[in-house]
Amino acid sequence: PILTSLGTMPVEYLSRIACDPAGSRALEAALSSTTVPLKVKHKLAERLTPFVVMLAAHRIGSHVVEGLHKACAIDEKRELVRALAVSVKTLLQSPYGNLVCKRCRVQQFVDAEGTWELAEVSNVKKRSMFADILGDEVEDK
Repeated sequence: PILTSLGTMPVEYLSRIACDPAGSRALEAALSSTTVPLKVKHKLAERLTPFVVMLAAHRIGSHVVEGLHKACAIDEKRELVRALAVSVKTLLQSPYGNLVCKRCRVQQFVDAEGTWELAEVSNVKKRSMFADILGDEVEDK
């Protein structure tokens, strides 16, 4: 029921939930959970992408953006980072935005998108190799 409501509520409310201490923890848990279907995670990423700049600069929302980045497939990561790259100068002035930019490697994306994509593919391969040890969920990206 909670995942269904997150998927159907207006995106403005969803972005407010991402900035709320309790709500952000629920979103982070859904994004990092191995029992939540990938389809639901991708839907959340798709719905929150227009708000990532605002969320990345927020003390609490920045954690949700990092969770989205970790849970997304390569194509969705590209869209997420592309949205962040549009406002990279503004984000770098915010302590939380700066941290999100570093963790999502936004500057690398701005400088050389091809290099960024190769690094992301490499990270996915590394995570899949060690998925059993780390207990991570691995998907075909």
